[in-house]
Amino acid sequence: ETDVPLIYAKHYGEIELPELLEKKIERIAKKYSLGSDLAAYMVKGSKLELFEELATKYKGIKSAFIAETLGPSLVGLRREHNVDASTITNDEFRMVFKYLSEDKLHKDIFIDILIDLSKNRFNLVRYKSLGTEEIHKVIVDIVRKHQGAPFGALMGMSMKALGGKASGQVISAELKKIIQKGHK
Repeated sequence: ETDVPLIYAKHYGEIELPELLEKKIERIAKKYSLGSDLAAYMVKGSKLELFEELATKYKGIKSAFIAETLGPSLVGLRREHNVDASTITNDEFRMVFKYLSEDKLHKDIFIDILIDLSKNRFNLVRYKSLGTEEIHKVIVDIVRKHQGAPFGALMGMSMKALGGKASGQVISAELKKIIQKGHK
């Protein structure tokens, strides 16, 4: 419009421009040691604030695991398990990550935990860890019943039998000890 005089912004230097998407992805990737794809997923998704809160609060849990859980894992639940993960609240995510940080839950079974949360049937008691003696008894029984089976098969059977009651790392270490001792 040529009949209207120009208006000049007086506070041009005081206006803070929003962070460009590419810069935000780069910043999140660097700050939380994420790959660029996972950082982009977080930035473009709806769980970025929750991710940053959890990653800052629980430094002992890898940021990439938190991001995977809040992003691609939820999509996987829908695709692979026909589960509507949108029913899981931010408070429920806070709760399970708190339990994970306190070693009351294991990362190995997090998909099962998310499925239970989405179906409103999560119960911490169901995932209570077993003691070393109980784990040992279960694994010894499996090794006795399947003598000569390869380590991978024994590991799979042990993981299934212990169903979230122990981490894969604990089961693997115990299984190796039992095999080395030659329990028959």
